[in-house]
Amino acid sequence: ERSRGLGDVYKRQVLALAITSLLNSQVKEMEGSWVSETSSYVMTIITDDSKPVKVFNTSFSENKVIEEYIVSSDSKSFTTKLHNPDNNYYVDIKYVLKDSNTLLCYYTGDLNKTVVAKKLSHFYME
Repeated sequence: ERSRGLGDVYKRQVLALAITSLLNSQVKEMEGSWVSETSSYVMTIITDDSKPVKVFNTSFSENKVIEEYIVSSDSKSFTTKLHNPDNNYYVDIKYVLKDSNTLLCYYTGDLNKTVVAKKLSHFYME
């Protein structure tokens, strides 16, 4: 009887670990470079241990980089603050992974809209 109870405990622990690993992988899948049809910037997300550590936006046509500051994160999303000195916008951006190639970006503040970003699979030079 007691050994069967321990077996149930182990099964629950393995199940909990599997669920945690699956949820953590959602933020990890956000790592990479993303583009949208509404901006010339390429957004780059760097993660470590399934947590975002750096987000920055690069415009190669304008030779500019705008860094975002991470303010919160959980297993499914994270939120950043961004100030664009060119238009003096201050926004919060919540990132949620829709699927492995689609990132939803919810802007609030001086700009209120949702942007759909697509993951770049590789870089190329023309």
